[in-house]
Amino acid sequence: MFKHGLVFLMAAASGVVADVSANPVRSSPTRPATVIDQPKPVPAEKEETKAAAPVARKSAVKYVEIAEVSALHGLELSWPEPQRRLELTNAEHRIEIEVGSRNMRVDGLRVFLGDPARLVQGKAQVSQVDAERLFMGLLAPVAMGKGRELKVVAIDPGHGGPDTGTENKALGLREKIFALDVSLRLKRVLEAKGYRVVMTRETDIDVGKGARAIIANQAGADVFVSVHFNSVLNDTKTRGAEVFTFAPQFQRSTNAWGPGQPDDTEALPAPVNRFDALSVACAHAIHGALLKSLKAEDRGQKVGHWAVLRALNCPGVLIEAGFLSNEAEGKLIATPEYRRQIAEAIAEGLVAYGAKVAGAEKK
Repeated sequence: MFKHGLVFLMAAASGVVADVSANPVRSSPTRPATVIDQPKPVPAEKEETKAAAPVARKSAVKYVEIAEVSALHGLELSWPEPQRRLELTNAEHRIEIEVGSRNMRVDGLRVFLGDPARLVQGKAQVSQVDAERLFMGLLAPVAMGKGRELKVVAIDPGHGGPDTGTENKALGLREKIFALDVSLRLKRVLEAKGYRVVMTRETDIDVGKGARAIIANQAGADVFVSVHFNSVLNDTKTRGAEVFTFAPQFQRSTNAWGPGQPDDTEALPAPVNRFDALSVACAHAIHGALLKSLKAEDRGQKVGHWAVLRALNCPGVLIEAGFLSNEAEGKLIATPEYRRQIAEAIAEGLVAYGAKVAGAEKK
C-alpha cells in the first residue's frame, strides 16, 4: 500500500493524475475576525503534545512502519530511548519522533505529524498519509518537483478592508495593515531576484477568500504565500511563528486535536491536495528561514482547512509571523525593520524551496 501510494502521489505531482479541481469548493466555517478559518491558537504552554481522544474519527487511519520510511529515504533508525523516542538520521537530516505524540523535530524545527506515531508489536509506525505527504515533502522534494521551476509567486496579504484580522487595541495594532506591508516588501524583494509576482491585493480592500485562489490560478502561480499575524484572546504570553499547509485528505487540522475540538477530517480531496508534498517542502523552507532570521519561538509547521488555500492549482502555505496579542512581539512587528526581516526571510525560504524542487544546489 505504501509503495503504491507513493507512485500515485508522484504521478499527481507531475500532472499525470486526473485534475480534481472539479470537486466542489467548500467554504471554511465562519468565525470571529480574530481567528482565521481555524479555532483559536492554543497557547504554547498548553498545546497538546500527546494524541487527544478523537471526538468522532471519520475514517480509519492506516499506518506503515517507520523502518520502511527510513529505508526509502536512506535514513538510519535508532532508539535513544527504547520504545519511547527514536531518531532517523543521515548526513543531511536528523528527525526525532516520540511514540504516542504528533510532535517531531526535523533538523531542529518543530513539525506536527497529522496522526500520532505509535508502537505496534515493538515496531514504530506513522500514518500512511504522513509517510506519503509529509515525509516525502520534507525528505524528497526533488522527486516530487523535478522539472518544476519557480517563476511566478502569488502573495496574499491577509484580510483587508472591513476585515481587520487580529488586533491589539491597546497598542493600536491591526493585522491587515502589517500583512499588507510585509507582502509589499516581499514583492519588491522577489522582483529584484527576477521572479514574477502577482498580488491578491495591493491596497486596503477586502478580497473574498475563494477569489484569492482564483487570482493565483489565473496568473499561473507556481506557489501561493498567504501572510498573516496571530493573536490569542485574553493571552499576552503566547508568541512565535508558525507555518501552515492545507490539511491532507483523511487528516484533521492541527488545531482540531485540541481538547474538546471536533474532528474536521475531510473525506474528499481539495484541489490543493494534489500538491501536499510540495506545499510541505515550501512551508519547511520558509519556516526555517523565519526562525533563523527572527529568532522567534518555534510554534511549528502545521495543517489546517484554510479557505484561501483550498482551491489552489499550485502549492500553498499560510504564514503566521507572530502574535500581536503579545506586547513584546507586537511592538517588534510594529517596527519597519522587523517587518523587513520577515519579508526577507520569506523570500529566502522561497528561493531555497525553488532550488530544492528544481533539483539544483542553492548558490
